[in-house]
Amino acid sequence: MPTLRHAFAELPEAARTAVTAHTGPIIETHAVESGLQSAIAARLKAENGSYFVKGLPSGHPRVWTQAREADVGALVEPIAPRVLFRVQEGGWDLIGFEVLDGPHADYRPVSADLPLVAGALTWLSQQAVPEGVEVKDAADRMRDLVPSDQLHHFYGDTLAHTDPNPSNVLVVDGRARLVDWAWVTRGPAWLDAAYWSLWLVVDGHSVDSARTWASRIPAYEHAPRAALTVFARAQCDLWESIAAADPVPWTQSVHAAAQACADSRTTTTR
Repeated sequence: MPTLRHAFAELPEAARTAVTAHTGPIIETHAVESGLQSAIAARLKAENGSYFVKGLPSGHPRVWTQAREADVGALVEPIAPRVLFRVQEGGWDLIGFEVLDGPHADYRPVSADLPLVAGALTWLSQQAVPEGVEVKDAADRMRDLVPSDQLHHFYGDTLAHTDPNPSNVLVVDGRARLVDWAWVTRGPAWLDAAYWSLWLVVDGHSVDSARTWASRIPAYEHAPRAALTVFARAQCDLWESIAAADPVPWTQSVHAAAQACADSRTTTTR
């Protein structure tokens, strides 16, 4: 469910003061509509520059995602906005990011953005989770979707974004940049490319076309067929559940895409 949104001006004075200690006096604020899981998402024009601030109340059940984003920010700077500060004051947990100005990536079959996204995901597929950085494990996240004897397909030490849908990818200065790292996960190197292939089908690719693009990420090209088949079936089951609970056009379209990906999986296809 979407989180109730607040304007920056509605935050307690202690929280706003903690932010302005980093930004300087704020001149303008603009609410950002995307990112339904944040209780505040705002672009701030301040004396020291422009900032994107997102956050949750300190008692929110998903407040752990704030720590996760702050912790991995420095690790993924080549393909993500820089984390500039994190404050925990006035009952709020807030992160300030650099502002990225650019459109959301276009995933349609004719898009010139596709090689840029493939490049970003290739870089990410080569990044191991550093010692001491706490992130979720893909096998744990898949536990309710995959038979226990198949969970081994999701073991790995690679840092994965796990939600590369086009609303989480911006094209800035000829580069694809991923935002919203709340669900960053430790898993196999092919994981993000597999997620990406689903979103490509949602945006009009055939299953074969989506896999061709995903195969530009070497980790996906060399992934075990059995692992990709288990993943495709798990995503189909997940989106079937989501679409049943919230039967709006976009959930139905993602479920249809996931069904097509799962149905097309055979022992002879990638």
